[in-house]
Amino acid sequence: MPMVSGVHHQSERRAVVSRTAGFHQSYARRGRASGSFVFWCVGGTLLLAVGLAGAAQGAGVVLEDLGSSPSQCRWLDVADQAYSAAYRGDYDYTQSVVAAAYTEHGPVLAGALSGSGLKPNFTYQMKLVGAAETASDEQIGLTGRWWQEEWSGTQWTNGQNLNDKGDGSSPNPNDLLYFARRDVANASSPTGKHYRFTGYMVLGYFTTSELGEVDHAFWADSSYHVLWKTTQRARTVQDGPLETATFDPNPAIHPAYGVDYAEATVSIFGEWERLPVGGVKLPDGHYVCQLVLTEESFHGSGGTYAGNWAAAVGGSVEFTIAPATHVLSVDSDPIGGVQIEGTAPDTTPYSAVLPDNTGVSLTAPDSAMDGGTQYEFVRWTLDGTPQPLYLATLTFSISEDTTAVAEYQTVSDNEPPVADAGPDRTALPGEQIRFNGNKSHDADGRIILHEWDFDDDGLYDATGRKVRRTFWSPGSYVVRLRVTDNDGATDTDTCVVTVQESTAHVAAIDLSASTHGKWTKVPGTVTVHDQDGQGVSKATVHVTWSVNGGDVQSASADTNRKGNASFKLRSDTLSTGDIVVLTVDNVITAGPAYDPVANAEDSDQIVIP
Repeated sequence: MPMVSGVHHQSERRAVVSRTAGFHQSYARRGRASGSFVFWCVGGTLLLAVGLAGAAQGAGVVLEDLGSSPSQCRWLDVADQAYSAAYRGDYDYTQSVVAAAYTEHGPVLAGALSGSGLKPNFTYQMKLVGAAETASDEQIGLTGRWWQEEWSGTQWTNGQNLNDKGDGSSPNPNDLLYFARRDVANASSPTGKHYRFTGYMVLGYFTTSELGEVDHAFWADSSYHVLWKTTQRARTVQDGPLETATFDPNPAIHPAYGVDYAEATVSIFGEWERLPVGGVKLPDGHYVCQLVLTEESFHGSGGTYAGNWAAAVGGSVEFTIAPATHVLSVDSDPIGGVQIEGTAPDTTPYSAVLPDNTGVSLTAPDSAMDGGTQYEFVRWTLDGTPQPLYLATLTFSISEDTTAVAEYQTVSDNEPPVADAGPDRTALPGEQIRFNGNKSHDADGRIILHEWDFDDDGLYDATGRKVRRTFWSPGSYVVRLRVTDNDGATDTDTCVVTVQESTAHVAAIDLSASTHGKWTKVPGTVTVHDQDGQGVSKATVHVTWSVNGGDVQSASADTNRKGNASFKLRSDTLSTGDIVVLTVDNVITAGPAYDPVANAEDSDQIVIP
């Protein structure tokens, strides 16, 4: 595919078009609307493109005919349906009216393309093309693809694409070959080098309407190798978005057709060159290059008139890629002149420009003086949203213009209240605990608010003098009570809740024996308690009976409400003097964990009388 050959149109990136006679309006939208407008008047047609969000200012370019030979051009639509002989003889790109508005400065090149007079139902590549031996050229090539030529002694020749894209990471094998050949000398060439490289980046693609029109929003955040129809190659998850066009060619609608073809539906996609699609960014820097539309020939699809990736229209663009920035405005209320420390230290009111996603930390002083009056810090507000009371350090990540205000109030003679969160507590998992702040008091007023923080994270989880809380996991928990009096003064107090893990153990094993005729019965009871000595119900106790040192029977039974599990050994072979032993092998509970180390005994025995 020739180098000078041609924007992807993802589903969430749409251009909403309003048309009137001779007037084209393209409203490009991605996130918030911008207020940048660019106007052109081309061949009596007025075009207006609206700049995209984040643009410091918008620029515009008219894309003009690049003069490709008709023999290089494709004379089939995307469905491989031929244009008429008359159209093939009469059409060239001087009949098109194409213009683009784009961001001159921002983290990504973005814009809107609007045009008419292009080939109908036709797919074009959109690309950036550098100029050999320039900084822009190398940056574009290292983000896109390389076109290589060699000096023959009299001219540049043997032009070809470097086609080993590797695994999509950068630098790829093409880049390594570029670096190896970039500075190979040839004293006879105009540049003093044997090879000449032109970098280009296929950043997107689109298919025109049945009238040969396009209104398309683009973002230079993807780098494509080539385009395919789904009938030629299966799309993978790493490739560009699928673009589907359905159209019904009709000579009455567009003179490009001499045959009234049937309705056709064609889906295309861009094969990746760099990964990930949607996450490839031009390096920061200043760019002077060409924005070019190239005909897509689909690798000879359609035969005779398939074309050879002819350059259609193009124009010079100049832009700067730089990180997005946001304005942080910092103020204090009702007083000014407060010294703020942290990410952008200064005296209020002030502002600072910060890169996108900068972590911001602002610390306000606890008190300040203004005209002899003392003020105390109350809280921060962030874009009008109140933050927690008395939290003097505000932290956040800035992703848009943001205003932070430190609020103060005058200091009064009020005596602050005294908070009392109550004693430390011990509980089991799932046990509900009652908290009571009634011992808190205020000497010169009344307490109007009780707030409880149950996990010591600075955020208060409940309000009220009396509250309840259940802790489900073992551990130590700091519970904080904050009280506020009728003058706005506050105090805090903490207590500690220790949640112990509930355990179970064997508290006792009891055996007895009785003989009736030839049968001897040995009943046994195993008692299971928790760590507080309470019976554990619904526990399954597994035991083994043995006689004179030899195991004879295994058994299991569940405990009742008192924690007792009952067992019985019945035998007609037991004799006076035999030793019967009952051993607990395991205890399985639905709640407390079995702790055999805590067992009062693991087995019991009895001698048959």
